[in-house]
Amino acid sequence: MKALIPLLAAALIMLPPVTAHEAKDYTILLTSEGTSPDSVPEGVLVTTDRLFFMMVDNRNDTRHMVAMDVDNDGFYDGPDDLSSPWLTSSCELDEEGNKTDSECKVTYTLILGPENGILPGNISLLIKINENENITNHTLNASFAEDVHMPPQNLQPVDDSQPEAEPEATITDEWLSRVAMVGILIGVTMAIITISALIRDKK
Repeated sequence: MKALIPLLAAALIMLPPVTAHEAKDYTILLTSEGTSPDSVPEGVLVTTDRLFFMMVDNRNDTRHMVAMDVDNDGFYDGPDDLSSPWLTSSCELDEEGNKTDSECKVTYTLILGPENGILPGNISLLIKINENENITNHTLNASFAEDVHMPPQNLQPVDDSQPEAEPEATITDEWLSRVAMVGILIGVTMAIITISALIRDKK
């Protein structure tokens, strides 16, 4: 069993690291015309991202509601369906800065993920606008994908690769210098031997 511990440790070290996705908010303004933007295209959102709705329609006695038919049964009041409270453009505050109506809301956040029963793909949200008790409906289409963690590439920048080549060039120059010195010494030695042989022949 003890022999397996170093192997397991080595295996954990060799596992490639992954980059975690940080959830982000995608702001959608609730206006007199519906929403801005009017849709969320593919490639923008992934699982755990949030749709952040902000009410900016300041017409008198106007409220907005965001609803989603999660179970796709054609109704928006089921136990699995999601909906915001009626949102207003502002909330009345008292002298201490607290809301006089605790149920007054200006924003609503919808988490895109299985915790809300929402699976990756295309979703459709119903935007209800209540103006002086007259209700009109708008549709917001959004898309989000599964959050896939990818290991970092660990690519070396071009600038970093250049200094690494310098030591190799230095080593090559030193090696060539040494070879040249050895060649010179050998040449000098051979010359001395040759001269000595000539002197002996003359004697």
